[in-house]
Amino acid sequence: AKTFVNYNLIGAVTGRLATQPDSFPIMNLKNEHKGILLPKNDWFVEFDYNGAEIRTLLSLTKKPQPQEDIHEFHVKEIYRDVTTRAKAKERFFAWLYNPNSEDHLTERYYDRQSILTSYYRGGCVYTPFGREIETDDFHALNYLLQSTSSDNCMDRINKIRKTLSGRKSNVAFMLHDCVVLDFSEQDAHLLPRIKEIFGDTRLGKFKINTKAGKT
Repeated sequence: AKTFVNYNLIGAVTGRLATQPDSFPIMNLKNEHKGILLPKNDWFVEFDYNGAEIRTLLSLTKKPQPQEDIHEFHVKEIYRDVTTRAKAKERFFAWLYNPNSEDHLTERYYDRQSILTSYYRGGCVYTPFGREIETDDFHALNYLLQSTSSDNCMDRINKIRKTLSGRKSNVAFMLHDCVVLDFSEQDAHLLPRIKEIFGDTRLGKFKINTKAGKT
């Protein structure tokens, strides 16, 4: 049985994690199967970034991080003709990853071209975390945001791992923008500190969503 997660650190050009063939398939586990996972301690605790790649975009454009849901923020501050979170999310991502798209209101707030001027040259993206990724014009922004977001998350998870060293609680696994802890109740006093570590990133203070459960 595949009882552990074995990550492939070089499986994607952006550095986003994938799993090895001999790994428990945590990255693509179907929702109906997630109930089979049980903590060895008392709880699974999940910390998840709210709009990680959008907040990376905010950081690269040197804008402040709103401490509210990022799509609700867009409804209030950017889109005059959108009234729901779902519609704002759909509109934003339709613009973000299609370099041929045009959206005047979005582009008034987010300047894609200035980011590419800073981080994309000579057919390569150069990320704030020191990665050099070969790409074309179409994928440049996508690769920059995915890679930077992934490295930002792993940087914080490594800090959490060190903080939990020698304790029963541990990092159970990570997904693209979140970490799941196998948490012992005897370490409950550390939860505020761990949440602070995860949110206080090199790209700014990110809003965190938190969940906990027995599976």
